[in-house]
Amino acid sequence: MPHSRYVWLKSQENLTENQRNLFDKIYTQQLETGKAWAYKEMFRDLWHHDDSSSATTYFKAWYKRVIHTNLTPMKTVARSIKERFANVVSYCTHRITNAVAEGMSTKIVSIKCRVGGFRNIENCKTAIFFYCGGLELYPRKLRMAPVFRCLLWQRGTTASGRFLRTVSANHSDHGEFQQLLEPHRDLR
Repeated sequence: MPHSRYVWLKSQENLTENQRNLFDKIYTQQLETGKAWAYKEMFRDLWHHDDSSSATTYFKAWYKRVIHTNLTPMKTVARSIKERFANVVSYCTHRITNAVAEGMSTKIVSIKCRVGGFRNIENCKTAIFFYCGGLELYPRKLRMAPVFRCLLWQRGTTASGRFLRTVSANHSDHGEFQQLLEPHRDLR
C-alpha cells in the first residue's frame, strides 16, 4: 500500500485516473483500510438529508454497523460523533456551519505566532484588523468622493510646504467648499 494515503482521503469523484487504478487494485484486496474508507463514504451521505429525523435514522443505522466491526479507530470516531450528534444533525436542518469562524480563528492564531506575541491588547487588535480586514500595506490610487475631489494637496511656498487649493469652478455649491476649507486657512 505504498503511496496510497491520499487515495483514501480523497473523495471518489476527485480521484485522478492513476489514483483510481491504484484504489481499485488495493480495494479488491479487502483490507481493513478499505472497510474504513467505505464507512467514511457512507457517513458522507448523512449531509444529503434535509431534516433531522431522516438524518438521525440514517446515523443510527450507520453507527450500528460501525460499532459491530473490528475497526477500533472507526468505533472511536463513531462514539465521538454520537456525543456531538445534536450539533451534527443541526446542519441538516439549518445548512449553516461555523467554518468561517474557524477559519478566522486559525488566521488570528497564525498572526500571533508570526509576530511572537504583543505587548498590549491594542497592538494585537490592530494586527488582527490589518491582516483580517484585507488592508493593503501600499494602497493603490485612492478613489475620492466627488465632494472631496475639490481639495487637492499641492507643493507650495509656505513653511509647511503645502497648501490647499479649490478646484470647484464647475461645481454648483461653491459655498459648501469654502466651509470645508475654513479650518485649513492657515495652510494656504
